[in-house]
Amino acid sequence: LTAVAFIIAPYSLSTGFKPSDLSTIVYDILQAAVTVIWCVSMVILFVDVIIIRYKYHETFTRRRLAPDWVFYLCSALGLLASGFGVWVIFTGPWTPLLSNGLWVTWIGGISVVSLIIGAVLFFVGQATIKSDVTDEEIINQATG
Repeated sequence: LTAVAFIIAPYSLSTGFKPSDLSTIVYDILQAAVTVIWCVSMVILFVDVIIIRYKYHETFTRRRLAPDWVFYLCSALGLLASGFGVWVIFTGPWTPLLSNGLWVTWIGGISVVSLIIGAVLFFVGQATIKSDVTDEEIINQATG
């Protein structure tokens, strides 16, 4: 796949770009899209911290790792930092070879398609889980 994206496609497609420029564009777009997906994943993790701390408040109170405000502050800062990371990626291309409109279209398209695929795979996995199996049985089978 790497050879196709960076060697075969740039030299076999006539896109109006030099092969080296097309390789640079493909590299930058893929790296930026992966970064957006990573930042969105981090947002989900920070939101999970808030939800889990709220849902299992008694358990966390008994096992006092840190005061609640520390977790909430870290979650808020993480949300802001991840959101800022996504915003920065969309505000300007990493290469002058693409216009801002094309950059946003490619990064947004790849990111949305990837996140949709991830959601579909999650729901397929949830639908195929055996409901009569306990967590302990799953752990034993996975580690056994």
